[in-house]
Amino acid sequence: ILSNKTVDLYNPKVQRSMQGSQFHLNLIKADLPDAIASLKAADIPVYASLLDPAAKQLGDFAPVAQVALIIGNEAHGVSPEIAALADEKLYIPIKGRAESLNAAVAAGIMIYHFS
Repeated sequence: ILSNKTVDLYNPKVQRSMQGSQFHLNLIKADLPDAIASLKAADIPVYASLLDPAAKQLGDFAPVAQVALIIGNEAHGVSPEIAALADEKLYIPIKGRAESLNAAVAAGIMIYHFS
């Protein structure tokens, strides 16, 4: 589920970076508050990834059958309004001097953890 505010899926840079994945994924653009409400109504937990050590660490979560992960953009992260709608806020601890992970790396780590 992509926010209505995200870049156009047919943008040439997006097409190039997806390397054909867009043809194998169910991608939809939606109003995120509405999408989150629908996920919760279907009893799917919604977790927001935040660059906030006060959030629960990813390792504190057990893998689950279904989960919706909210991953913000690299410049601004998940908005406070959207984070407030999540059931849980999670944080990926970072070792070394890196300040953050890019969105694709963070998504990969979380998807692997929950699978």
